[in-house]
Amino acid sequence: MKSNLLLLIFTLTFNFCFAQTGTWVETIGKYSGFNVTPEEGQKKALDIARGEAIKKVVGVRVSEETFRNVSESQVGDRQSEYFDIFSRLGRSTTTGKIIEEEYEFETRIENNLPFYYVKLRANVVEEKGEADPGFIVNIRMQRDVYFDRGSQNKNDKLEFKIEATKDCYIYLFNILSNDSVQLIMPNAYLKDNEYRVNNTEQEFEKKIKSMGMNFTVGLSPNKPSQTEALYVIALKDKLDFVSGNFSRDGLSVIPTYRAAITDIMNWLIQIPIDERAEAFKQFEIRKL
Repeated sequence: MKSNLLLLIFTLTFNFCFAQTGTWVETIGKYSGFNVTPEEGQKKALDIARGEAIKKVVGVRVSEETFRNVSESQVGDRQSEYFDIFSRLGRSTTTGKIIEEEYEFETRIENNLPFYYVKLRANVVEEKGEADPGFIVNIRMQRDVYFDRGSQNKNDKLEFKIEATKDCYIYLFNILSNDSVQLIMPNAYLKDNEYRVNNTEQEFEKKIKSMGMNFTVGLSPNKPSQTEALYVIALKDKLDFVSGNFSRDGLSVIPTYRAAITDIMNWLIQIPIDERAEAFKQFEIRKL
């Protein structure tokens, strides 16, 4: 059922667009609004549509061979291949920019939940660039083996610290062993992901402590050990990651590695290469 049709059409033209020639494409963005305001839902739907538009024009420089011989049914045997993709995902993507756009919003009620749709017509150009050698992000961990001690209360806590060489915004993903990826930060409870070089303690670190939030490891049933990873992307300018594949429980889990890789690439191609940095850190969980 359609409701609350927003007859808003807005054309945004950048000053330099007349000096660049791009490709016009049309896309549709969709975002479930069960945990956001209408304004936030519309923005997230637009971000998805923009990413899809850029992807249509510039594509992604992740070779088809990367996925060759890897199927959804084989993911348990090919985890290392997917981990390899994540470890170089940010360095593998090209970049595009929207220089002109027109869009129209619509809100629909589906299964008693609001869904925000946007129809986008965008003019996209491909951009060239190189990474900023002075912009580095790192995940510091004192160990790479953690233990499942038989209960959630006794299991080891995942201890790590994120460090960056410039002020930025931190996006932290946990690549789980069960063919899924969770966005740890920012989330519904930890929205402030700003990192300041001159701060001895980041605001998000203070928030984690005040909430008593712990990142506790755990093994899947009947598993003696498994490998997981942390993947952090730092951006000089804030552009929140959104995914139409997020689980509906509010935990920001994407159900498969393939879906997560696609969604992250769709996000990264909107961000100039010199505006982002990444780090990848694997760790093992063992039964004690």
